[in-house]
Amino acid sequence: NTDNGIIYGNIINQSNNDLTLKNDSSATITSGITNNGNGTIFVNNQGTISKDDKGYNLTNNGFGSIVIEDWLVTSDKDGNLDTIVVGGSNTGNVSADNITIDESNLDLDNLGDISDVISGVDKGNIGNITTNGSGDINLGYDPTTGKFSKDIDLKRSISGATFRSLIST
Repeated sequence: NTDNGIIYGNIINQSNNDLTLKNDSSATITSGITNNGNGTIFVNNQGTISKDDKGYNLTNNGFGSIVIEDWLVTSDKDGNLDTIVVGGSNTGNVSADNITIDESNLDLDNLGDISDVISGVDKGNIGNITTNGSGDINLGYDPTTGKFSKDIDLKRSISGATFRSLIST
């Protein structure tokens, strides 16, 4: 799904075949993705995948699996993350290889636990979590507790530049 494309409705896999979905940064899927089959759905989402009528972005009901290859998690104007919500009868077969958190508008106080980023997935099934900024925020994720640690490099950030400028005057 590219070039401001919009897919209206839910994408549903009923087959035993694997399915690869790529949703580019300007694209939208309006009602989530559901796997009722035995195949694997691979998802790369840099755009918007809205929630279905049950409140899930991704639903895994079959004997298959869903693999989030990469997902860009964004924030609203108040800095609240648009959490990836996973549901269905087989959430144990859902994994996330990479999740990228968009730093624009992000309120770091809203980022303490993995459930702020993704819910409904076993903590052990979550791989790499990064930000898309300039490296001024370094996230550490502990899969046993589900907690984040945040280190801010003041040398790289705009706020750091402002801080250094205030100190030198």
